[in-house]
Amino acid sequence: MVLIFQPAEEQGEGAKQMIKKGVLEKAEAIFSLHLFLSLDSGVVASRSGDFLVGCGFFKAVIHAKGGHAAIPQDSVTDPILVVSATVISLQHIVSQEVDPLDMPVVFVTMLDGGTGLNAIPNSVSIVGTYRYVSKKGFYALAETIQEVRNHQLWRPSDSSCRTPSKTNTTGFATCLDFW
Repeated sequence: MVLIFQPAEEQGEGAKQMIKKGVLEKAEAIFSLHLFLSLDSGVVASRSGDFLVGCGFFKAVIHAKGGHAAIPQDSVTDPILVVSATVISLQHIVSQEVDPLDMPVVFVTMLDGGTGLNAIPNSVSIVGTYRYVSKKGFYALAETIQEVRNHQLWRPSDSSCRTPSKTNTTGFATCLDFW
């Protein structure tokens, strides 16, 4: 038995580095393990089937022609208003657009834009994550996020990072019953 602790697992880069270095060449099986606050220290738990959700990330910048808040008509678009509508649209995905049995999560985790109390910024960036169980769930979320992008006129700067969900096979997962 070989125990490995994958670095940078949510970005999907740790496994690539480990494969490149040959760490997994002799592995017959890989067990998906993760820390959970709901389990007592020292407890090992697993199950067959879906075990950990997959995740993806999105990052985009909304560009506009900023201006003075006293004369908003001279600005082309208020990027803060666009980002606000985007956040609501993204939350709508989970409540209305995808199968709730896939346990989807879409969350905006960072907003950045503007530096003045009386100025409409030229750009605002938005960063977030989405989580899913199945490949079908991933494609449904990714497609709907793309629709939000197109509708809100985002210029995506990065959304390619995706970590697949983890599924434990029945044969190997049952051996953990003895632990």
